[in-house]
Amino acid sequence: FAPGMELSHRQECERLITRALMAIGVQGRYYPLRGSTTYLPKPRGMTEIDEQMLLSLPGSLMFIDPDSPVALSSGLANDWPD
Repeated sequence: FAPGMELSHRQECERLITRALMAIGVQGRYYPLRGSTTYLPKPRGMTEIDEQMLLSLPGSLMFIDPDSPVALSSGLANDWPD
């Protein structure tokens, strides 16, 4: 679970998952969160235009910045957006 992991462990999980999905030929694009520095092909994450486009899609699965006191105090936003 993300709140119980260190930043380096979350980053390594992201690297492993994106590599595995690309290796098995999953179609589509990977959009790291805007401001994220963990994905080398997109060193600053997705663009603001990409973010707005994804948020406008029906049934969007985009993560939004955690801002509730419960989410913040639980550690859910540690090192956000990385």
